[in-house]
Amino acid sequence: MGDFSIVDLYIKDIEQQGSRLAILSASDPLLRRFGQADFISLAAGEELVIQREQADEVWAILSGESTLQLEDMREVSPSRGRRDQITLSGSTPRLVLVPFGVRLTVDGGPAAFLRLTTHEDDAVDGDLIQVP
Repeated sequence: MGDFSIVDLYIKDIEQQGSRLAILSASDPLLRRFGQADFISLAAGEELVIQREQADEVWAILSGESTLQLEDMREVSPSRGRRDQITLSGSTPRLVLVPFGVRLTVDGGPAAFLRLTTHEDDAVDGDLIQVP
């Protein structure tokens, strides 16, 4: 969904089935392994920054509104230095795959997210994780 300048960046609508949001299933080719799951509540005006050396991350907005600023920091990426911006709203839930090496800044709010990663936080030296 959408055209992005960052290679491997992916966004998908989340399927709502009654009161259930089907966020991610085994048939989605997004995470090759499971490392961690977090519920993140972002207050109005709050910002968080993440850049992972090895871990891919899936962010799914559950409620509220927020903006994701993304910058490709990968040394060998054909899209190194490129930026994308994605505005998310809980009224039309979507998920975003953030590839490892892409710096993610989340701001706006209030908003609630489900965050899934392929590696636990602090598993690799040099990871930048400023989550409240």
